[in-house]
Amino acid sequence: MKRLLLTLALAATAATATWAEDYTYLALNTASGSTVIARTQVRKLTFADGNVIIHQADGTTATQALSALTSISFTSNPNAVRAIAQTAATLRMEGRRLVAAGEGMLLIYDAQGRTVRQASVDGSRAEFGTDDLSRGLYIARLGNTTLKFVR
Repeated sequence: MKRLLLTLALAATAATATWAEDYTYLALNTASGSTVIARTQVRKLTFADGNVIIHQADGTTATQALSALTSISFTSNPNAVRAIAQTAATLRMEGRRLVAAGEGMLLIYDAQGRTVRQASVDGSRAEFGTDDLSRGLYIARLGNTTLKFVR
């Protein structure tokens, strides 16, 4: 049922002529946070095995369990998804996972300065996989803390 509702919502959004002009981000919201992907990076959305699969321009995919989603939407402002006051934060890599501690909006930029991922961090520790990022240099930012890493 949730899959059907999400499919209908996405179809209704895609059917409007202003979609491509007004909405520049795809927002996936869960109880633990939000992930925002630039619309220009989204090539196709598919549903399989209880997941929504976002096929991205660089050939990678991002997968999210439908059961964990609280909403999926297109937005013109990535910061409107969830505003959280910035606090002291730490960022570090543990293997191929980015570990963030603190509260605020985690932003990951590619070497060209484009936002490739955005997520809310609301606790003492959150982990984010980097396997879906293409190889290259990235900059992660949470509050006033910045981390450069290579994938």
